[in-house]
Amino acid sequence: GATVNDVVLAVCAGGFRRLLLRENELPGKPLVAMTPISVRSQDARGTMGNQVSAMLVSLATDEADPLKRLDAIRTGARDSKMYHHAMGARTIMDLTDAIPFSLTGRAARLYSELQLSRFHAPAFNAVLTNVPGPQTPLYMAGARLLTNVGAGPIFDAIGLFMPITSYAGTLSIGITSCREMLPDVPAFCADLTASLEELEQALGLLRLVKTRTRKAVPRRKRA
Repeated sequence: GATVNDVVLAVCAGGFRRLLLRENELPGKPLVAMTPISVRSQDARGTMGNQVSAMLVSLATDEADPLKRLDAIRTGARDSKMYHHAMGARTIMDLTDAIPFSLTGRAARLYSELQLSRFHAPAFNAVLTNVPGPQTPLYMAGARLLTNVGAGPIFDAIGLFMPITSYAGTLSIGITSCREMLPDVPAFCADLTASLEELEQALGLLRLVKTRTRKAVPRRKRA
């Protein structure tokens, strides 16, 4: 009953847990991710412009079992989506229009200059956005696009932005981070890979995935 987005969040959550355990900094409470979601109504399908809101989802990093972690994320994401649907897409968009953009920009600068993040816990710990891309290969001047990796903004107290993009049957996780908060990005990438394998192992899929991968790679002919 989980969605692709639920699984992606679970893989990222497992990576966070491994990273924090290694640094001996795993908090007792689960980390929280902010995930942008579309609030486009049915009658607005096919129209121009973005209609996006934010959803907070617990990543259940306090749960050691990968399957229980996935189930907790699935339940939390489902409940948050139900809340947004209950409010209605137009209501959410009206709320965002009520605050002038110039005012929000000044507030963000003031928040940063006064370092107000030192005096309160952040509402969320990272931004994880899953953006579906084209599933057919793209080309420019005859050259094929091999990988599509995104980047995103970071700000005070939120030093990690992870844009997740699907393209041509693959899925990439981009990492935009603050060097002070996440100094060793390659190690975190390894944590994400280990988290994926842990989840596959728990689901009994690891051997099947590796077998298919080996069959899909053609053997090179000797010269």
